[in-house]
Amino acid sequence: MRNYGGGLAACAGLLLGATLLTAPPAAAADEPVPVLAYGMDEGTGTVVADASGHGNTGTATRTTWTDGKYGKAIALTATASRVIANDVPSLRLTSAMTVEAWVNPMAGGNSNVIVGKGTPYNLAASRGSVQTPATTQVSGPRLPAYTWSHLATTYDGQTLRLYVNGAMVASKPVQGAITVTASAFAVSQWGGLVDEVRIYDTALSEAQINADMTTPVTGGAPNSPPTALEGLAVVPGYGRAGLSWQASTDDAGITGYQVHRSTAANFTPSASTLLGTVTSTSYADVLQSRGTYHYRVAAIDTSGQLGPLSEPVSAQVMEPDNPPTPPSSVSTLGHGGSAAVWWDGASDDRGFSASEVHRSTVSGFTPSATTLVATVPEPSWWEHLDPVPAADTYYYRIIMVDRVGQRSAPSQEAVVTTRPEPDLSQTLALAYGMNEGTGTTVRDGSGRGNDGTAYDTTWADGRFGTSVRFSDDGDGWISTLPSTSLKMTEGMTVSAWVNPSQETGTRPMLFKWTNAKTDFRVFTSDGGPPGPSIVAFDGTSSYGSRLSSYRTLPVGVWSHLAVTFEKGTFALYINGELEMRRGSSFSPSDDVASFGIAGPTVDPFIGKVDEVRAYTAALSPAQIRTLMETPVP
Repeated sequence: MRNYGGGLAACAGLLLGATLLTAPPAAAADEPVPVLAYGMDEGTGTVVADASGHGNTGTATRTTWTDGKYGKAIALTATASRVIANDVPSLRLTSAMTVEAWVNPMAGGNSNVIVGKGTPYNLAASRGSVQTPATTQVSGPRLPAYTWSHLATTYDGQTLRLYVNGAMVASKPVQGAITVTASAFAVSQWGGLVDEVRIYDTALSEAQINADMTTPVTGGAPNSPPTALEGLAVVPGYGRAGLSWQASTDDAGITGYQVHRSTAANFTPSASTLLGTVTSTSYADVLQSRGTYHYRVAAIDTSGQLGPLSEPVSAQVMEPDNPPTPPSSVSTLGHGGSAAVWWDGASDDRGFSASEVHRSTVSGFTPSATTLVATVPEPSWWEHLDPVPAADTYYYRIIMVDRVGQRSAPSQEAVVTTRPEPDLSQTLALAYGMNEGTGTTVRDGSGRGNDGTAYDTTWADGRFGTSVRFSDDGDGWISTLPSTSLKMTEGMTVSAWVNPSQETGTRPMLFKWTNAKTDFRVFTSDGGPPGPSIVAFDGTSSYGSRLSSYRTLPVGVWSHLAVTFEKGTFALYINGELEMRRGSSFSPSDDVASFGIAGPTVDPFIGKVDEVRAYTAALSPAQIRTLMETPVP
């Protein structure tokens, strides 16, 4: 159904004065034939065919086609929209007449003429008239908006009558011949849809009018209104109410839903209660004061018909909430293939539900759906690692969303320049596929010659091919000889597939060390937070910085771990997704370094390891997800 705006509409009728309601005599045996009959089923173009056989073809101007009561209809909603037929003898009615039409008024439909020949005879939304030569009018009831109603007016030389939906609602005595003029016949602008227009040179009986009501001019089934709306539910909140409902059905299709609200229970919807028309099956009503509010919803079909109203639902809405304030600071850091964004200083009296991260390549941009790159849910760190599409300069703005769905103003803009993603072949320093399956040598597939030696380990099925198993005695480990290719001073990425047999304890997995110190260790579980962690050392055996996760790795399941470091920032990934990132004062050693896996400690790693890699650069999130699913050759 087509939506023309909110509200109930338009007056119906034929203004003819007095109210003595008497029916005309019964029809003769021979059924009358119209002198003009528009079924309006063309659906395109400007020609409206006359099915009466009299050749009174109409020309449409500034009209649109839409679904009608039967088949198609004409929408007369634009300025000067109309259908015109030339003045011809068959339309110069003199002694009697019948004018009929199906009409569907929009909100605010007025009393402009719908169908007629100007002064001699016409039918309007709020009046109908005949000139004999004095002009006589009758009036009828107000028509509902977005609903098809049948209007008819008749004159038999003695009485002018008005019918609404086949029932006579008004009449007035009047005599004399109908005035004849040279004015054109018109279906004119009035603010709604028109279908099934008929003109007769005789007065039809009530039975004949009812027969026309149910018989389309050019054939076709009637267009039924939408089904009753069901499942209307409301969730109250602070200064808002969230509505949802089940979709209605219709033989021609649904185009929208009218949503009405009132403070009175069991209210009757009207133009004053209409909140708006939506195409979805939900609506968020933002309110200015607390109280009890009542809601009803109805569907609209493609022909503008309004379906039955839903049963009312009520919500006790709490005091409106103030919208959140935007972050007072937004910081950025460019990487190869990504940009880190973090923010602070936002506030809300009831808390946040999410943060929207918006990105553009244009300074001064306005955030929109097309600039939204991430929605960071609460609770979480106020940060996002954005995998940018290319090396470029980017601008970021943050919008905070509170728990009632209110959005803050956008933050001030932050700018960052990113680099291309690291070259994987040039930065790969170590790659263990662990597919040897026998012996103690673990071959390095990087081409750097950093083969490892396995101590007190066994071979087992791996994530890809075979893997190395570290047994319960805790003495197993793998190490390389010292190498300049393992310094990793400008940046680093280390990664591995791990399958732990135990989830608790302080269990080191990957580490780099020199003669002077241990640079860093990656743990599958930590003695504090139970999840994976990265520990960087300050040049002695003391911890310099620590980044720990509370997400425990499952026992007996393969999980992918990756850690990156660049520009004073560590990032921890679990199964290809960023778990957390944190700034650090860690400065990697420039000494010749060795690389190790597991190792004898109080709580050694017990389980299987596969696909270990080390890079001399911080890989992008996209690269980490790719290598995670790519076995070492």
